[in-house]
Amino acid sequence: MQKRQRRSDFGFGNDRSSKVLSSLNTGRASIVGALWADCLIRVDRKPVGVVKRDIEVVRVYDDPGRQRNEYRVLVDRLWPRGQSKGAVDHDEWVKDATPSTELRQWYGHEPKRFSEFTRRYRAELALPPGSGVVSQLRETSETRRLILLTATRDIEHSGAIVLRDVIVGTDGT
Repeated sequence: MQKRQRRSDFGFGNDRSSKVLSSLNTGRASIVGALWADCLIRVDRKPVGVVKRDIEVVRVYDDPGRQRNEYRVLVDRLWPRGQSKGAVDHDEWVKDATPSTELRQWYGHEPKRFSEFTRRYRAELALPPGSGVVSQLRETSETRRLILLTATRDIEHSGAIVLRDVIVGTDGT
């Protein structure tokens, strides 16, 4: 009588002690696994096109301090009032990725103008030098936690939120 094959056996590596390494390339993902008689264990799976970005917007005056593996970027065109250069813990000040003086003055932090501000600011970020800074920040956010520092009181209606959404690749809705 022939022994019935177990569901997880797949016809090889069935002596309970042997481990068979197998790889499968599906065109979208490469999976390498180890097969035991009782189970399939996934050792490595590399999804294509999925990147987790950890980006947070923090008000300079409420900054809790540096954490491990953070890259801290000041995203205001003007230096925060009342803060010395040494008081703001930052790695870079990206003036090239901030709204133009004209746009900033037109907006004046009026929440009713925020949707138009967002549209205009996104247009500015799509052009050099802003587009280069956005690309660099996007690359940084793939490997490190990115902190966008701003002095703005109303963070939800600020350029930092628009910049975060552009880096992440969302439309902010």
